[in-house]
Amino acid sequence: MVVYWHNDVLAVGAMHVTRAAAFPIAAEISVEAYDDIASSVHLAPPLTTTRFSSKEMGRQVATMLFQAIEQVEGFEPHTVEIPVKLVTRESTGPPPQIK
Repeated sequence: MVVYWHNDVLAVGAMHVTRAAAFPIAAEISVEAYDDIASSVHLAPPLTTTRFSSKEMGRQVATMLFQAIEQVEGFEPHTVEIPVKLVTRESTGPPPQIK
């Protein structure tokens, strides 16, 4: 089973609960998240996470904000893609074998 958390901080809490319930992380439950905060690599086990550029995200948000200000009426919502990278660490493993 893979559990994907919205951010690394939530995943840290999930890892604590998972260990308390005696489920081995990576062997039975893979834990993944999004943010790649600095402490993710120092967890036990280190957290698999998705890395993105917060600087690029801020730049895109500012661009959209200025566009919305300049075009008060008729500003259409749109999608912006920001490159991400999966950083695989020891909190994930292969799926358990079905018996």
